[in-house]
This record gives sequence, C-alpha cells and structure tokens, in this order.
Amino acid sequence: MSEYKLVLEDTDYNAYIVNEGQGSPIEIVTLKKKCKEKLMAEIQHMIGQSTQPLTGFLERMLHYYQIDNVVGMIEGLKNE
Repeated sequence: MSEYKLVLEDTDYNAYIVNEGQGSPIEIVTLKKKCKEKLMAEIQHMIGQSTQPLTGFLERMLHYYQIDNVVGMIEGLKNE
C-alpha cells in the first residue's frame, strides 16, 4: 500500500494524502476516502465552470451512490 501512496504523491492527489499514514502504512479505507474527496472537489470545480445541461448532470452525480458508481467505473477501467 505504501508503494501506491508513493505513486499518488506525484499526482494532484498528493494534497489529499500528504498527512495520512506518516510513520505507518496508510489504510485502504483512508486512501479510498481521500480519493473520493479529491473526486468531489474536481466535480464541484467543474460545476462552477459549466452551464446547463452539464451542470444538472454533474449535480446529480454528487449524490453519494452516484459517486460510488463513478469510483467503481474508474476501478473497472483501471483493471482492463
């Protein structure tokens, strides 16, 4: 897991995981939570920059179960 954290430190996710697991391995649950927070921030930024109908679509994605679906889709694409 620490290797995965090292890979993320070279990306935009670093700001979200920098203080997690210092001195000990980061837990999977914590890493997943931090990645969801980053995804949420990116979606909120896109909402601020978009117009309808994209704004409406992005706002619907913010429902908890929709965020889990998006994360699941990304995980599925990653495994292909």
